[in-house]
Amino acid sequence: MLIRPTGGRLGPRRTRTRGATRCGGRRLAHSLVEAEVMVPTAQGSTGRGCWLRTVQSSGTPDVRVVCFPHSGGSARSFAAWAEYVPPHTELVGVQYPGRGDRFAEAPAHDVRQMAAGIATELLRGDTGKLVFFGHSLGALVAYETAVMLRDAGAPPQLLMVSGSPAPHRAGGGTTHQLDDEALWATVCALGGVEPAVADDPELRDILLPTLRADIRASELYAPKAVTPALSCPIRCYHGVGDPLVDRAELGQWSAYTTARFSVRSRDGAHFHVWVDPAELVADVLEDTRPAGHATASPSAKVTRIETAYARRRRTEVTDRG
Repeated sequence: MLIRPTGGRLGPRRTRTRGATRCGGRRLAHSLVEAEVMVPTAQGSTGRGCWLRTVQSSGTPDVRVVCFPHSGGSARSFAAWAEYVPPHTELVGVQYPGRGDRFAEAPAHDVRQMAAGIATELLRGDTGKLVFFGHSLGALVAYETAVMLRDAGAPPQLLMVSGSPAPHRAGGGTTHQLDDEALWATVCALGGVEPAVADDPELRDILLPTLRADIRASELYAPKAVTPALSCPIRCYHGVGDPLVDRAELGQWSAYTTARFSVRSRDGAHFHVWVDPAELVADVLEDTRPAGHATASPSAKVTRIETAYARRRRTEVTDRG
């Protein structure tokens, strides 16, 4: 959850809103309010009501990795991944309302509502090449989106979830009901806010409504009572030392698939997703490389990724497969 990643770029440039400042920590938090010039997906365009933003494009992709951000995150949260994505792979970020170029829209308050909007947009395009990666709140949104695509006859090839308990163990809590001071203190204590932002009351007032809505969506979430397991593999990532997720319970995600399931641990606690992104991107793409793609002369960038992956990956639990 929370708002930690603020760097990176989407599209050729970004335009600041009137009154935005470049000073100190203010620039860090303005990722929620800046009007970003982004590359539209094939399913639609940027702007009101549109959920998908292309972070890294590919002319004719063999796989499309759709990334679902955490509470307070935006499509550009995954911009740092772009330089590590190999050819024939398209990286897509989900843009929740209330941030970036959707800042003027009211934030969403319901995980399933968010998933319905994303699924509708994805079904307008090619659904045969989809891989989902969701972090924290995004893990729940990604799971619900996968269920909706499955029910529409177009399941993703792989679901990867990070920083979240299994759906039936998620939800609960009253953090979203705290007053502004207490909510902000709770968020900052978890390490999700840069110190320069944490100490700025003006930025706190800008960020809190969206954060509160995201946390509310997470805490009020509950899966449907009866939902058939997915047929795609599920891979679960855990940041060692994550205070929000009990590592011992992550195996419960295995009940949500009839296919392969694994849990992988990484350094970096709750925000491991932005620690050594080269390693993580390589791991995410491990099972997506199409047969027949030559690798004898990979680019230097892809070589770095695969070297890091081979050296540092830690696979702790493989339940099936």
